[in-house]
Amino acid sequence: LLKGFDGESLFRLKSLILYIFLLLCSLIFTVFNSSGNNPLISFGIYVMPIVFWMIFMNAHDDFSYAIFFRDIYLILVFVAFLGIIQYFLSPTLFGLIPIESRAIEWASRTTFEQYALFFRASSTLGSPQVFGMFCSLCLILSLRFSKNINIYIFYLGILLFFVGGILSGNKAFFLSIAIYFSALIFQRRTLSRLTIALLLFLIFYFSGLLQIITDSIPILERVFSIAEILEQENEDSRISKYLYILQNTNPFFGNGLGSITNQSVLDLTAAESYYLKIYFEAGAFVFLALLIVCLNFFFSAMFNKFSDVIICLIFFLNMMIVHAFESPVAIIFWGYLIYQIYLHQRKIYLEKNVK
Repeated sequence: LLKGFDGESLFRLKSLILYIFLLLCSLIFTVFNSSGNNPLISFGIYVMPIVFWMIFMNAHDDFSYAIFFRDIYLILVFVAFLGIIQYFLSPTLFGLIPIESRAIEWASRTTFEQYALFFRASSTLGSPQVFGMFCSLCLILSLRFSKNINIYIFYLGILLFFVGGILSGNKAFFLSIAIYFSALIFQRRTLSRLTIALLLFLIFYFSGLLQIITDSIPILERVFSIAEILEQENEDSRISKYLYILQNTNPFFGNGLGSITNQSVLDLTAAESYYLKIYFEAGAFVFLALLIVCLNFFFSAMFNKFSDVIICLIFFLNMMIVHAFESPVAIIFWGYLIYQIYLHQRKIYLEKNVK
């Protein structure tokens, strides 16, 4: 701990320290006001990934996220594989998921087709939103660090992350992948006129077939069908949740850490946005601190690589429309973001020493 929190590291990670400090203040307020559900657990969920990476990176001067990602790659691929097995073969993963879980009890009253659609390869990570985010970000990071990964394992991972993301039925998955590839094409600017014409032709061609395709594949219909999207919005509206948060939040202190859970007695059981969840539970000051932290990640990435800037923006997009960054699996992605600061500061240090 002492090695990880020396004076110099505290200075370069001051935005993260501010964020953690304000969350601690929010925790104290929650405890004294007896609001929130398990505020200490919620506080730990918010800060533990950040504290872990702050200590770990500052204790290892030669840390490389690319090597770390390579070393855990098979585990990430295996998680995607389990999601696919769950969707097609066994929603309980052959009994590994407890039979007494609420989801299993609910599913016992449905057909397998309804059951599979409900899970959408989700229980390996808790929800389809988490699983879809996991697959999209792992796929993008696989492309980012492809040179460090064994080529055969790399292609296997790309395939499983892509299939798993599709099965999740998560619209953010498709949006994230589309943004990443569009940014790479824009960066390289190597497309010939013929290639651009061909791409435009394919876009118009497949847009004409889209209705036929979505009607025959339920998962794609859920993601791409306008009528289906509008129906989902009527049944479980994100906009209404966002408006509820904006209208029912104490802007100074929030409503207490742990206020939003899937067992909440309030009108809100999911924020559908990591940013707005922080705002609802901890108030405007912690919310602004989180935005400062994200800007720190972004500006640090600008001194690293263009692809890192795009990936950071995709991470922020997922924070905006998915509350999955509170999931334990998100510790992997927090590491990538904090590494942007670590890498930028290490470059500054090396430049000073060389001079």
